Amino acid sequence: MPSSTSTLPIKSLPIEKHALDPPPLVELASVISKGLQANYKSSTVSIIPCPDLTASPFHLAAPGLSGHESIADIGGPPFLHPLPDFSKKYSLPDILSHCGDGEKGGRFAIGAGAGPFHVVGQNSELAPNISVDGDGEVNNLTKYAKIGKNGEVISGPVPEGSTDCCLMANLFISSGLPGNVLKITAKSELAPNISVDGDGEVNNLTKYAKIGKNGEVISGPVPEGSTDCCLMANLFISSGLPGNVLKITAKKTWSNGCDSSTWLGLRMEHTHCFANGKGKDGKGGHYHGDTEDTKDEVEYEGYFNIARIIYRIDRPGGGHE
Repeated sequence: MPSSTSTLPIKSLPIEKHALDPPPLVELASVISKGLQANYKSSTVSIIPCPDLTASPFHLAAPGLSGHESIADIGGPPFLHPLPDFSKKYSLPDILSHCGDGEKGGRFAIGAGAGPFHVVGQNSELAPNISVDGDGEVNNLTKYAKIGKNGEVISGPVPEGSTDCCLMANLFISSGLPGNVLKITAKSELAPNISVDGDGEVNNLTKYAKIGKNGEVISGPVPEGSTDCCLMANLFISSGLPGNVLKITAKKTWSNGCDSSTWLGLRMEHTHCFANGKGKDGKGGHYHGDTEDTKDEVEYEGYFNIARIIYRIDRPGGGHE
């Protein structure tokens, strides 16, 4: 298993654990359905057995989103300011092991984070997609995206098979087992943004649904349309849309972790995407929104599950701005 001696030992990090009492999927389906109907021309919310997420078009490292479901929010944007804290290097397998709480069986994580600059050689966007089985065997399908020397997008498997991330990461972690999930589709946006707050009320805030302190994860393709994504050129850009903004067309896989609370300094939403090719010529990056020219045709398909535990790891002092 590729590893880095420069990552911070998991036992040295401050870790807060909070158990949640999430509502059942059927309750969430009803609330989310009402919000989507008010904001999209076409939408569906259903409870189904999770499709095999290792198959096309998902290409994830485990087949499902069930089993000891949790969110890990690691680090955060404050570690970028006033200058990047280059000591903040984390091991994804170590995080998975800790968040398993000693339970037998494997662990699986997807989400969004900052890539290992000590491996890539510069800033990059990371789409963690990694599982570790009960024997410690790692299946690392994580992708990264960066801006090359000539302004081109370079995206693909992380160099050297690195299992590290840096500065921040927002992960949905589970045992990767089959189980029921929310399947959500939405097409042709009517309002700019949508969310669901802790009381089940629909607000125009952010793209993804959030229920109180209960995190959800979305993983799936964008069947039609295109979206704007960005790549940070380096770690010293502090305002506006950083680096390059590129248009990502349909049929990419997206991974997201979100939570609506600020009680732990959690990031409300963080979404990265990646193409499914094995080379370095794919597309990927940090999701910003639908492009104007395809907002009437853009179509989302997502599969969600709910976290039952929050792990707040290495929370920055001062919280999130």
